[in-house]
Amino acid sequence: MIPRQSRRPALPGVILTSAMWGRMVRTTWQIAGIISKLREQIAKFHEYRTALISAAVTGKIDVRGSGADSAGVDKCSQIDEH
Repeated sequence: MIPRQSRRPALPGVILTSAMWGRMVRTTWQIAGIISKLREQIAKFHEYRTALISAAVTGKIDVRGSGADSAGVDKCSQIDEH
C-alpha cells in the first residue's frame, strides 16, 4: 500500500509559483505592446492607402499604365504632399 503523503500531487513552491507568475505577466505586457504597435502600423497603412487613392483620383499622380511591377513603385514618389 502507498503511504497517504505520496498520493498528493506535487505542487510548485511559492518561489517557483511567483517566478512563473512574474514571467507570465511580463510576457502578457510584451504581447500587449506588440499588438498596440501593430494596430498603429495598420492605422498608418490605412492613412497611406487613403492618401494614395485620393492622389490618384484627383490626378496628383499618374497611374495610367502602371501595373503591379516595380515601375509602379517609382510613380508613388510623385505624390504631392502639399
